[in-house]
Amino acid sequence: MNRNQVKTILGAAAAIDPTIPAPDAGVLDMWAAMLDDVPAEAGQAAVRAYYRSDAYAEHHRTITPGDIFAHWKRTELDNRKRESLAEITAARAAIEAAPRELPSIHALFARFRAERTGDDPDIAEAEADAGRMVRTVPCPHCKAAAGAPCTTPTGRELRREPAHPKRFEALHAKS
Repeated sequence: MNRNQVKTILGAAAAIDPTIPAPDAGVLDMWAAMLDDVPAEAGQAAVRAYYRSDAYAEHHRTITPGDIFAHWKRTELDNRKRESLAEITAARAAIEAAPRELPSIHALFARFRAERTGDDPDIAEAEADAGRMVRTVPCPHCKAAAGAPCTTPTGRELRREPAHPKRFEALHAKS
């Protein structure tokens, strides 16, 4: 606020509170220096709120620059909290609306193993996902059902490859 705005606010306060003396040049300069970063509208709102408050009704103490500044700070803090809450609510809504693709546990374990062995985790995860995709069809070679892993002739699960080549061909034929 500048000196003229302070004079206007003190005039409004004097109309409500008869104990406020007419400000001289020194008082106006001091109030303007104390409230230089407070907008005039905030100062007017602070005077209105102060003289409507229980604190004034109880004590009838004249308003000070500190009262105006404190009101403005509380108002600014409340506004920032409301804006932050609105931003958080919007971000949560965007997160909830976004499609989620959760990685499979196999892909996560493949990534972990690759990181431990020094292999590329992205390639390991992609291979695990490919193995999961290929298991959506039954294997014509070992007769493994859809969702089940391919097996060797002795009944053990394949370890070096995610599936038999014929199962990959069956997946491509399906697509």
